[in-house]
Amino acid sequence: MAGGYIQVPPDSTGKKLNARYRAIEGTAGYEQYVAWQGLPTFYCLAPSVSLAQNKHLFSIYNDAGSGYLIRIPRLSIVNMSLTSVTGVGVELDFMRTTSQSGGTVITPQKADTADVNLTAAIHIATGATIAEGALLWPVTLNNDEIPLTLNATPLLDFNMIPRGMDVKPLCIRPGEGFSIKQITNTSVGLWSILAVITAEDVA
Repeated sequence: MAGGYIQVPPDSTGKKLNARYRAIEGTAGYEQYVAWQGLPTFYCLAPSVSLAQNKHLFSIYNDAGSGYLIRIPRLSIVNMSLTSVTGVGVELDFMRTTSQSGGTVITPQKADTADVNLTAAIHIATGATIAEGALLWPVTLNNDEIPLTLNATPLLDFNMIPRGMDVKPLCIRPGEGFSIKQITNTSVGLWSILAVITAEDVA
C-alpha cells in the first residue's frame, strides 16, 4: 500500500484537519489528534446451540450487491453444559461459503444503539443450508460439561479468529459467506457462539 499525504494551506479553504483547543504547557493552543470512532459494531449470538454432525453451527452470508464489507474481529464459543454429560473431542471447520439459506435466524444487536440497523442483505443463522467453499482452519474442542467448581469464561475470552498487529480481521465481501461446521459425530451438549462483526460501506 503506497503512502501519501494531504497538503493543507494555512487557515484557508480546502481540506480540514480536526484539532482541539486546550491549554498545552500553560499556553492555549491547537493540538492535532486522531479520534477513531469505530465502525458500526454488532453482537451476533447463537444461544445454546445443539450439536450434530455436519451441522453449520453458525454462519454469515453477505448478499451480492449489499454495498457492505463485513469483518469478524472476534468470535468465541462457550460451553453451556452445566450438568454431567459424556463428552468427546469435537472438530469444527471454519470455512468460506458461496450461498446460505434457511436455518434459525440470529438477530444482531448493536454495540451502539445510535448506529443504523444492519442491512437485511446480511444473513446470520444457525443450522442453515450451506454451499461450502474453501476451508480456512480447523478447531478442536471438548463438549464435556463445565465443572461447577471451575470458571467457563476462559473459552469466552479466547478469540477463534486468527489476529495479530498486521493481520486483517476475517473479511466477508458482497457475495461471500463464512460458516462453522461440526465434523465430529456427536449430539452431546450445548454451545453458545458469539461473533462480533463490523459493517463498512464498500468503497
